[in-house]
Amino acid sequence: MTHQASAAAARALRDAFAAVGAGSVTLHLGELPAAVATAGHDAGGGALRRAPAVSHAFLTLRNPARRNALSPRMMAELSAHVDTLEAWARDPAGNHSGLVGVVLAGEGGSFCSGFDLGVAADSFSTPESGSKFSLLMHDTLSRLRALPFISVAAVDGYALGGGAELATACDLRVMGPEASVQFLQVQMGVVPGWQGGTRLTQLLGRSKALTLLAGSERLSALAALSLGYASRVAGEGQTAAEAATEMLDSWASKGYASAIRGVKSTVHAADEGLVSEALAAERDMFKGLWGGPDNLEAIRSHSHRRKSKA
Repeated sequence: MTHQASAAAARALRDAFAAVGAGSVTLHLGELPAAVATAGHDAGGGALRRAPAVSHAFLTLRNPARRNALSPRMMAELSAHVDTLEAWARDPAGNHSGLVGVVLAGEGGSFCSGFDLGVAADSFSTPESGSKFSLLMHDTLSRLRALPFISVAAVDGYALGGGAELATACDLRVMGPEASVQFLQVQMGVVPGWQGGTRLTQLLGRSKALTLLAGSERLSALAALSLGYASRVAGEGQTAAEAATEMLDSWASKGYASAIRGVKSTVHAADEGLVSEALAAERDMFKGLWGGPDNLEAIRSHSHRRKSKA
């Protein structure tokens, strides 16, 4: 499938996914949304006040009953929001020329716990469905990464499975002091399906990526900082989204928005190379495992545990 055909197929899936599952993804331009700030944070001033010419966008995941696990509906909304960000980047009138960063965060103290396995158990456990949502997420995350805005995953609480992949697809990661990242895919009988394997290897190298992926090791915030996975750990009493915003503000205060966007585009062009081939191979491997015997057993086991707790 050509890139153009793949992109068209991904867009077509949005309509099919739009009504499936719970949760939402919102896009907000301007000040830090209250949903991802500490209770005492004043969105209108204080340490996070920016020069009027500089702005950031905030993508917020909300599915509290599932620790912000992504449902098909949320995948469709995230894809549509990336469309909007692309339009802002191309805006010939320059209405968004001061936009330099996109902060991706989860509401309610948790980042994202991967794919909503409740939906998977109900209707998304076939190889065909796995192929579809993998295609959509690959397209969405590739476009997010290609934006001229610096994307930062603000990880509070848990980034598990696909949530860890979502964080890894961003340019940078800022973690709360008690946050953790864990790739659980092998425990579900699959490989990463949302670019996580390729992006993690690109970020940390072969040995460290194998350790985290094959060993399902839990990575604490301080360990992630030491490895180079995280760029910053938030201070006590501060959310990761606040720390991410402060970091972007600090950079913006030292240079022009146009230059920061140019730097992001330069770095993106330099590190993509043959990554597209690796991403295609990763998605093919995921397609071959999702909906297979081991994966179905893992989904059934998760569904049984969830119903036992209800």
